[in-house]
Amino acid sequence: MNVLRTSSMAALLVAAFAGHAQISLVGNSPVSLVTIGTLNGGIHLIEFFSTNTSTGGTRSIYHPDLTLFRVLNYPAPPSGYAWSSMGYITEDLFDTDPSTVEFVMTASDLSAPGNFGVFVYREDGTELFQQIPGSMVSGIGGLRSSFEPIFTTDEGTFMVVHGSSVGGPPVNIYQLPGTLPCVDCHGTPLPSGLVTGTPPADGISPTASVSHDATTHALHVLPGGMHVDEVSVLDAAGRLVITQRVNTTERFTIDAARLTPGVHVVVLQDRGVRVASMPVVVR
Repeated sequence: MNVLRTSSMAALLVAAFAGHAQISLVGNSPVSLVTIGTLNGGIHLIEFFSTNTSTGGTRSIYHPDLTLFRVLNYPAPPSGYAWSSMGYITEDLFDTDPSTVEFVMTASDLSAPGNFGVFVYREDGTELFQQIPGSMVSGIGGLRSSFEPIFTTDEGTFMVVHGSSVGGPPVNIYQLPGTLPCVDCHGTPLPSGLVTGTPPADGISPTASVSHDATTHALHVLPGGMHVDEVSVLDAAGRLVITQRVNTTERFTIDAARLTPGVHVVVLQDRGVRVASMPVVVR
């Protein structure tokens, strides 16, 4: 009797699942992929990077449906070095031309462990920056987890490159020509010192929205059901222009009379954590 009852229940569950199944396979990749949220178009997928290689190669970026977005080309490292990492893959940070993707490559010195070289390449393999020796190191000083080698302040976006050893002097600080595409690329603090929220990865909520009303000189913000206790507006260079305290999950407005025409970014925060960032064009 119990066996019959169990079999009947299993059949009902299978039938119910079959009737409600809405999960569809949209693609299949023969290589391992990870998500990347630092590009202007939102979340993409990128091939795993093979470390400790002394040759050049490519790394492909895909749209979520696995159609090809970009192919990143990188040359062989200098003689005696091996590639150890690829990061800061962006369209705006290292180059003012948003039609190309740029990225950082770190190479380790095979004859002197702990020494590195830092390079920035355009997607076609063109070198934009080089420092040997040099290392881009985050988390210097133990618990200073908010520190990143690339960060934004009111004065612009900067890159810290350490000298011959990990975290060692000399320390060079470079001002970058572009801006952070996702406002806090790879956890970079905002001008107000915020930390990155965990979901979503690229900081753009699928439900939140913002629009500009040129007649009333106001920004209309819809949090999309998320709680917001502070909102910030940054200009295209990443400079903080407006900060406003709120306490709502409903639609609210921001006085935009002092905003100059152009692209701005509206950042929604809840208890010190960024929960969404949205571009808006001020006319």
